[in-house]
Amino acid sequence: MKRIKHKSKLMILAILSTLLLFSFPSSSQYTLASANTAEGFIIEADEITGTLGIPLIVLGETASKKGVPMIDLAMDNVEVKGLVIKKVTQTPNGPMTTVIKSNGAAKLKKMRVQITNMETGGIFIPKFGYLGLKKVKLLAYKQTA
Repeated sequence: MKRIKHKSKLMILAILSTLLLFSFPSSSQYTLASANTAEGFIIEADEITGTLGIPLIVLGETASKKGVPMIDLAMDNVEVKGLVIKKVTQTPNGPMTTVIKSNGAAKLKKMRVQITNMETGGIFIPKFGYLGLKKVKLLAYKQTA
C-alpha cells in the first residue's frame, strides 16, 4: 500500500511539473493554446478526467513544420465535459473558423493527443488513480480516441 501511495505521489509530481512547464508562454514562435491560428486545433474543455499515462516528449509535425517538439499525452477512461474543438483555416477571403461542440459529456476509453501548448485553470483528483483538469485549452496537432 505504501508503494502505491509513493508511486501515485511521484506520478502526480511528474504530471504537475509537465503541466507547469507547458502552461507558461514562452518567447518562441509557438502560439498560445487560446490564440487563433492556422496551425493545429484548439481544444477546449470545462473539465477532463481520466487515468493519465506517462507524458512523452516527441517530435511531431504541424502543417508547416516537421520535427516540432510536442508532448504526447495518453489518457484512459476519459470523460470530457464542455468539449469545444476549433480549427482556423486560411482562405483567399481571410480566415475561416470551424467550431465543433459536444452536447453533454464525451466518454472515451482511450485518448491520445500531441500538443505544443496547454493552459489549465486547475488540477484535482476526482477519485483514486484519476486526474482531473478544469478549464483546459490545448493547441493540438494529432488526436486519436
